[in-house]
Amino acid sequence: MAKAERNYDISKISVVEKTREIKALESKVKTLEQELTIDKPLAEIKKILWANIIQSINDLWPSIQVIYEHIDLVKTSHGAIQQTIAQLGKMKMKPIGLYIF
Repeated sequence: MAKAERNYDISKISVVEKTREIKALESKVKTLEQELTIDKPLAEIKKILWANIIQSINDLWPSIQVIYEHIDLVKTSHGAIQQTIAQLGKMKMKPIGLYIF
């Protein structure tokens, strides 16, 4: 009987140890699953993409400013041309004679 009780106790201890090992492994699996979810890599990808987009805009911004400055110059020039055309239209034209020397 003592031998049976001893075997039972050893068996019980073995089960407890195996249960602890299983719980530790389950904990590790949960941790690894959390690390493998797509949220973390997706967040890193978004961060990299936004950094690239912002850098591209910063690189292009001087060109965009020049384009708008040119648009303003074209508008100003167009206005001056229209004003000159209007002034020329009001002028009386003098006949130009041919002078032969």
